Amino acid sequence: MNASPWTSSLKRFALFSGLALSPLLSCEPSNKVKAGPPQLLSFGPVGANGADEPLVDPDGGAALPVSARSSIVAVFDRLLDPTYLEDLTDTGPAGKTGVATIQTSIGHSDANIVYVPNGDTNALLLPPGQRILITPSPTLPSGATVTVTLSKDKVVSKAGEAFVVGTDDMGIPRTKETLTFTTEPLSVGFAPAPNADGGAVCGSLEATGAKGAIILTFNNAVDQTAIGAHVSVTAKDASGVAIAGVDATASKTVSTTDSGMVTVQPVVDPDGGATGWPAGATLTVTVDAQAQDAALGTALGTPTSACFVVGGSS
Repeated sequence: MNASPWTSSLKRFALFSGLALSPLLSCEPSNKVKAGPPQLLSFGPVGANGADEPLVDPDGGAALPVSARSSIVAVFDRLLDPTYLEDLTDTGPAGKTGVATIQTSIGHSDANIVYVPNGDTNALLLPPGQRILITPSPTLPSGATVTVTLSKDKVVSKAGEAFVVGTDDMGIPRTKETLTFTTEPLSVGFAPAPNADGGAVCGSLEATGAKGAIILTFNNAVDQTAIGAHVSVTAKDASGVAIAGVDATASKTVSTTDSGMVTVQPVVDPDGGATGWPAGATLTVTVDAQAQDAALGTALGTPTSACFVVGGSS
C-alpha cells in the first residue's frame, strides 16, 4: 500500500529539516484529547541543529536574540485539517500561503510551511505530535524584531474549529498565540583563528592550496553574487611595505553547502605561473560595513578584519 500524502510530508520533514529532539518539540500531546478546537501547546523558534532557541536568559530573565537562521515550530494537541495547510502536487504536498505570517521590523518575510501529522513511525527524530514547521525564505533578517502569527482561518480542526492556546491543569496558558522575538545582528567570524592574544599576534596561514584558504563564516545567509565585492585582501611584506595586486588575485566564493560561508584563497594560475599568497607577507582580510544578509539586506554596519602571516614559499 502506498503511503498517504500526509505521511510523505512527515517523512520529508524528518529527513530534510535537520531537526533533532529538543525541549520545544517534546510537548507530547495526550491521546485522550477533549472535544473542541485544536490547542496550541508550544510555539517558538528552533535553530538549524534542531535545538530550541531560548527567548529568555534563564539566569537573568532578560530577552535573548535568536539565530536569524531559525525556523518556527507550532505544536498542537490533535490533528489539523491538512486541506487548509497543504496542496497536493505531482511531487508531494506543498505548503499553502497564508498559513503563517512573518512580519519583521525591517519588512515582511516569506514563510514556507510543512505540516507534520502524527503517527509515522519512520520519523524517528520527532516525538509524536501534530506540528507546523514555518521556515523563513531564505532566512530571517538579522538584527530585527520578528512577529509570527498563525491564521485562524487555516489552522483548524477537521471540524473547522480555529485553534486556541492550550492551558495546563491550573488554567495557565502554555504559550502565546502571537510569537515575538529578536534576531542576532549580522556578524562574521574567521578561520583559521586569527588575532591570537587579543590581536597582538596574527593567525598563521600557508601560502598555497587549500591550506592557504581563509574561511569567513557569517551568522546569516549572504548574497552569493554580491558578497565578494564586500570582502577585500591587502598585504604587507616583512618590512611593512604594501604589496600591490593581492586582492585582484584572490578568489572569493560562497560555499555551495553553506550560504553564510565565504572562502578566500589565492587563484591558481592556469598557465602554470607562480601561485599562492606572497611568502612572509601579512594579509589583512576585511569585510566592509555594507556587507548584507540575503534576507532583507541588513548590513554588517561596522567593518570587520582579521590578519594572517603567510608561511612557506609561494
